[in-house]
Amino acid sequence: AGVRRYYVKKDNTRRTINSTILMDRATADMGDWHELAEFIRWTKARYPAEKYFLSVWNHGNGWKPVDDANGRAMKPRKVRGVSSDDQTGNEISTQDMARALARSGGVDVLAFDACLMQGIETAFEVRKHADAMVASEAMEPGSVDRYGKMLAFLKDNPQAKAADTAGKWVEFYKDFFTSGTTVQRKKKTEGIVVTQSALNSAKLEEFSALLEQWTALTLSNWDENAMAVAKKKSKGFEDREYKDLVDFVSLVGGAHPSPAVKAAGSALITFAKDELISANWSRSKRSHGVTIYVPHKKYSPLYDTLAFARQGSWPELAKKLAAINIDPPKEIPQPK
Repeated sequence: AGVRRYYVKKDNTRRTINSTILMDRATADMGDWHELAEFIRWTKARYPAEKYFLSVWNHGNGWKPVDDANGRAMKPRKVRGVSSDDQTGNEISTQDMARALARSGGVDVLAFDACLMQGIETAFEVRKHADAMVASEAMEPGSVDRYGKMLAFLKDNPQAKAADTAGKWVEFYKDFFTSGTTVQRKKKTEGIVVTQSALNSAKLEEFSALLEQWTALTLSNWDENAMAVAKKKSKGFEDREYKDLVDFVSLVGGAHPSPAVKAAGSALITFAKDELISANWSRSKRSHGVTIYVPHKKYSPLYDTLAFARQGSWPELAKKLAAINIDPPKEIPQPK
């Protein structure tokens, strides 16, 4: 019971926590962004360093609420997404994650050890407060053995750049799921598609500009068939409205008659692979490292509160995509 802060030291037992307790509190709300900001500031003041790595390890759901009850109770500005507190039920919103990082001075690497967090919307929100962001497009299994390896890497490579450190996080994630026997590897994944990628925050503005060019061309050269093909066939994850961005744009280009749309899509994909996504691994060849919102039937007004949505035309495109029905027609029972 309670909440503790430890000064973690390596020892030889996995059954007992022998590290020194620095703070023992009766309670603290892990779904309150102020708590996160205070923790980062406290850590920096007590243990100043040249570089900082922050891992948020809990349930996640991108920019959407983890708990649907939170979504129903939210005001439009309160988009939720990660770090749900088991006692209070609160979560940290996408916007409030950025506020926590801004108030605490930011970090070099931000890792989300949580489900469905590697979306362009989340990355764009925190882009000014972390040099690199590492997360999963998909769900994450309950346990991944990588923290020990990560700490060992940081100990041996204290001057490692943010991109290299984030890349190691992806590498250690891959190692966990690709080691062992076939049965062991299958058991580790818990039956889901596992992914992990790292994004270069410094490239997000340029990438967003290229995406806006592609979006504008797609809207002005609207082709219902091409958009329906992409909406239906693009790689989705446990939340079917989170589509792999590269796969979606690629499918539009393959079915669209406009050379301009094809060319803009090709340029966008090249930039994403060569500049934005610094490391990527997945069990699926169609998982390239970052998702984007493609509504299935109804556009969520919560989306409009995100920084990414406010700076471009994707919401307009998303609303048109929501109107495209890709569900198979229901069979009408025939009279006997």
